[in-house]
Amino acid sequence: MTPLETSQLRLATDAMTLVASASVCVGFLWLLFRLRSRIGPRLRPMAMMSVFIAAIAGANVLHYVAKFFPGHDVLNAMAALVAAGALVLALSIWAFIPGLSREPTHNELVTAVGELRAERDARRAAVDDLSRARDELERRVAERTSDLDLARRRFETALQGTGIVVAHQDCDLRYTWMYNPPPPLKGADTIGRLPEEVLPADLARRQAVIKRRVIETGEAGKFEALYPTERGAIWYEGRVEPLMVDGRVEGVMTVSIDVTRHILHERQLRVLMRELTHRSKNLLAVVQGMARQSSAGASDLRLFMKGFDSRLAALSRAHESLVDANWRGVSLRAILDREIAALATPAPDLKIDGPHLLLSPEAAQNFALAINELVGDLRAAPLGAAMAVDVSWRVDDGALRFDWRRNGGGPGAPPDDFGQNLLNRVLPRQIGGAAQLSHSQDACAYTLEGKADLVAPLGRRALAKDEQAFQGRAVEWRPRQDSNL
Repeated sequence: MTPLETSQLRLATDAMTLVASASVCVGFLWLLFRLRSRIGPRLRPMAMMSVFIAAIAGANVLHYVAKFFPGHDVLNAMAALVAAGALVLALSIWAFIPGLSREPTHNELVTAVGELRAERDARRAAVDDLSRARDELERRVAERTSDLDLARRRFETALQGTGIVVAHQDCDLRYTWMYNPPPPLKGADTIGRLPEEVLPADLARRQAVIKRRVIETGEAGKFEALYPTERGAIWYEGRVEPLMVDGRVEGVMTVSIDVTRHILHERQLRVLMRELTHRSKNLLAVVQGMARQSSAGASDLRLFMKGFDSRLAALSRAHESLVDANWRGVSLRAILDREIAALATPAPDLKIDGPHLLLSPEAAQNFALAINELVGDLRAAPLGAAMAVDVSWRVDDGALRFDWRRNGGGPGAPPDDFGQNLLNRVLPRQIGGAAQLSHSQDACAYTLEGKADLVAPLGRRALAKDEQAFQGRAVEWRPRQDSNL
């Protein structure tokens, strides 16, 4: 090969080297620019390698150009400096070699990606399992919440109208919950308050003694309490239980039951028993007096028994009327109707006229016996005898006048000693007045005068109210409102 050919071959080699270096340098720089956000710690060594390649290419370019300008030492010097810089970069890159050697290979990255995908799938499966568990838990919680809400509604429904108060208090006796409190208290208004801020001072003090003892000993206690309200006092019987949380006493739970009705009922029973005993004694005394006075002038046992049975039956009918009226009083008209209805023969031509007059239990018994004596005159009349009976009474300025008139019917039967005493002395004395009885073959007249308020159950005011009710006037009635907690 001639020197010229050698020179040309060398020139071509340098040109190709220059183009290759420039291409690699441009490619590296373009790659670094595109991957600058993903390369991370490898950016510096790659940049140094790019500069190294650029320096080699620059040194070759300067060396190539210097051949066309012999004697220009500046270009050679510059080529030497660039080559020196490339050497420095080549040596500096060794500092990054250990780190680069620890970088994962492509296969390692593929394996790691596979493991990450498997772990991702496992985590997704775990997330799906957790989601299903969460949905199941939410479903169970919703069911339990619904059950608890249903139990709460049943609890509230069971306590409504029962007068049962349930309350929770902490160890300082501050209310943390209360349901169904007595008026005017409200459960929400008691939260966070002490008993002395809610209850009367004396009641709160006595309650505090019992509840603190329960907190100290952990044993349940009982109590009785009287709570005053605008509608009257309410009696409570209750129980205090320790409120246990994790084996520790965290407060007390109090259950109070309204027993006002039972206490009032018990008191009413005691009053009724005393009243029953008193009335039984009076009734026995009346029967004993009837027997004694009926037998005083009797010469025939049959006649005595007939009169005594008649009076005993009249007394029994009066008691039936009183029982029907809850022993509060019987109208005079009802007494008359029962005695007339007891006649064995059809009633005579009877005329009754008088206002509504309510009799006390004692007056009703005496009037029943008195009317029985007067009706006895009708029983003794001949069968089918024509007679007329007028019965009337009136009340003027508190004065009562009662009139009984029989006309016709034959001789009849005058009252015996018992009847005379009852009509002329006993009944007038009870009403603070006087009476007059006259009896003849064709007539019988009885007049009784006295004070109207002495025969009425509640005195003159009750008599006036009953007269108004009888005349059809509107009377407002309000039922008794029992205590409702």
